[in-house]
Amino acid sequence: MSICIMKSRRPIPLDRSDSAGFTLAEILVVIVIIGILITGIIQVGSYVRTSAQIKNTKTVISELVAALNEYQIHIRNLPGLDFPPGDRTPTAMFPLGDPPPQALDPLDFNGIIELYLRLDQVPACKTILDRIAKKNTVTFIDPVERLSYIVLVDAWKNERINQLNWLHYEYEPGQGNFPVIRSAGPDTLFGTADDIISTDI
Repeated sequence: MSICIMKSRRPIPLDRSDSAGFTLAEILVVIVIIGILITGIIQVGSYVRTSAQIKNTKTVISELVAALNEYQIHIRNLPGLDFPPGDRTPTAMFPLGDPPPQALDPLDFNGIIELYLRLDQVPACKTILDRIAKKNTVTFIDPVERLSYIVLVDAWKNERINQLNWLHYEYEPGQGNFPVIRSAGPDTLFGTADDIISTDI
């Protein structure tokens, strides 16, 4: 009778150098994935921010149109009082180019200044103007007359504050048309596709 003796085999230890840490390829893949995620987050954040700025500007323009409607109701009882003259046309003010002009003649925008002064004199219009957020107004000091005026601006004033952020007021006296209010939009260039116009709201 033979006795079979089974020898127990001990597990062979693995070489720890094969499983320790990440390889260079794995690290590069992780870096690429993180980069893609960060880029996506930045793009989404930029889109959300721009959308909020567009919404804010549309709200300001809508309030201004509501005030114009109230003003129109009141001036029907005041013969001879008409809407103030409009600003110069966008194409006449700003030839398209990049970068946009930084220093502009405030006289190009006297229409929007005069409009605010006229609306502010009618109580019903003033109530509507008071609803416009302070962040959408700036004080302009006329260097010649030494007088300060309130000017309505779009949502991009914090990025590039100059006359390009002022709302543009278009009106041809005697034509019977309703005034048009325009923002230069995100690119701060009047007359381009991203302009925000009261007739489109």
